[in-house]
Formats: sequence, C-alpha cells, structure tokens
Amino acid sequence: MRARCTNSDNGPAAVIGQGHTLLPILQTLGILFLLAAAPGAGATSNDRSVNESRPASPEGRVSVEMISGTLDVSGWNEDRVEVTGTLDRRFTLTVETAGDLVTVKVELPKKKHLHLHDAVCDLRVRIPSRGSLTTQAVSAEAKVTGISGAIEVESVSGGVTIFGESKWVRAQVVSGDIGITGAGGRISAEAVSGSVTVQSPGGEIEGTTVSGRVTVRGGPFERVTMEAVSGVIEFEGSLTPDAEVDISNHSGTVEFALKGAEAGEFDVSTFSGDIRSEFGGNSHRTSKYALGEEYHQTVGSGGPRISIDAFSGSVRLRKL
Repeated sequence: MRARCTNSDNGPAAVIGQGHTLLPILQTLGILFLLAAAPGAGATSNDRSVNESRPASPEGRVSVEMISGTLDVSGWNEDRVEVTGTLDRRFTLTVETAGDLVTVKVELPKKKHLHLHDAVCDLRVRIPSRGSLTTQAVSAEAKVTGISGAIEVESVSGGVTIFGESKWVRAQVVSGDIGITGAGGRISAEAVSGSVTVQSPGGEIEGTTVSGRVTVRGGPFERVTMEAVSGVIEFEGSLTPDAEVDISNHSGTVEFALKGAEAGEFDVSTFSGDIRSEFGGNSHRTSKYALGEEYHQTVGSGGPRISIDAFSGSVRLRKL
C-alpha cells in the first residue's frame, strides 16, 4: 500500500490502561486526518528501505507512532526490536530506548511542508513476544500477531487485526473493521463505522460500534458487553456460572446463542420488535398500544444473568 506519512508535535500518546483516547486524536489531528485521507501517489525515487534494531527487555514496552501507511507488528524470541520497511527519504525514523520502553516514530522534519502526498510509510516491527505494545495512527492498516503482553491499537481510519494470546487487548477505530482472534482475559474493541469481530477462549469482552456488526464467539465468558446503534449483534458461545451479559442495540437484530445452558436468568425487552426463545416461557406485549415485547425467564437455579435491550429490532435466543 502506498501511503502518506506526516507528523504533529502534539500527536496521540496513549498509555495502556488510561482509558479511551480516540476523541482527543480526532480533535488534535483533524487536519492531518484530512491529509491522510487524500489519494496517494505511486512509488517515487524518494523511497528508501529502513532497517533499525535496538536491544529490548523480554517483557518490556514498545510504542509505535505513525500517521498513515501499513503497520505489521509481530512477536519473536529475540530480545530486541527490529524495524524494517519502506520510508520516503524526506521523513525520519526514530527508534529510542528509555528504560524498558522502546519508541518507534516516523516524523516529518519540522522544516518540511505537510503537503507531501506521495510519501511512503510501510513498516514491519518485530518485538519480544512477551512484551506489550501501544500503537497510534491516523490512517493505517494495522496487523498484530504473536504478542502475549498487553496490546493497545488506535487508528482513526484503517482496519485493525490482532492474532495471539494476549490477556489484555484494546482496539479503537473510527472508520474500519476490528478483528481479534485468540486473545483472552480482558478485551475491548470499539468502532464508530465498521464491524467488530472477536473470537476468544473467554474472559471479559466489550464490543461496541455505532454503525456495523458486532460478533463475539467462544468462551466461557465472565462478562460480555455488546452495543450497537445501527447493525446486527451476534453472540455465540458459553458463559461461566456467575457471568453477566449486557447487550443493547438501537436499530438492528440481536442473535444470542448459548452453549451448555443449564441455568440462567433472562431479562429481554424490545420497543419495536418480537422476541423468540428456545429456553422456555413466552414473551408478552408491553402494551396493547405498543409493538414492544418483554421476556423474563429463569432456567434452572441461578446461573448467568443475561440482559438484552433492543429498541427497534427482533431478538432471537437459541440453544447450542
């Protein structure tokens, strides 16, 4: 992919565990986002290959900052960070070490003008597999594989794909799809315009989107939170005995399929839509003047607590 690279002295700087940071990125980098969204040119004579390497702690932290392009980060068994790829000669690649933190940054020299639409920034970064990763980008396709430490990926425009066994993952995208496979523990995936797909062996899952589909599969999960404004929500998996599920969809259907459900408490409601369940009991209209329905059913004794609220759309509850 041919892409533009730009820089801002006030660029995003997220720290794992500090909370949501997409809104500050949009506010501080709005101009750069417009630049990154412009069509790029093909390869030019300014392209150059980069190859940098720095020692790194086996369980240290790595931060990657870039505005646009492609980013491929993978874990390996070496105790060092290696950066390879293609970069426009007018830009600089900085790799710095401070304690257990290695920072990889693509920057535009301050004397250069921002309107360099033909600049190329395609990076491959390899880090210790047990390390943690934080990345920020305005317009980039990001792929992360083979990292067991904490992972945080932010992008205004561009998809995010994560493969691996990390126990802490946060992915945030304004425009683009998010796919997370293999991670378990605590996962948060948020998109404004795009789909969210999580395949996990269990833990706590939060998947939200404004416009798009949210899909969660796997388990057993201890806590599941799924939200959509416009799109389909689909859950297919198992829950721990004391799990809590909170699903909300404003405009779209909810498809909830539960595996091995011998007990559970269902609290389901719609404002305009029907409810169909394979767990016994019947739904009923909330009012003879309204189209909404409610469904309250206890299966067995105790078990997971499942709350589903659909404003405009149907709800389907299935056994696996």
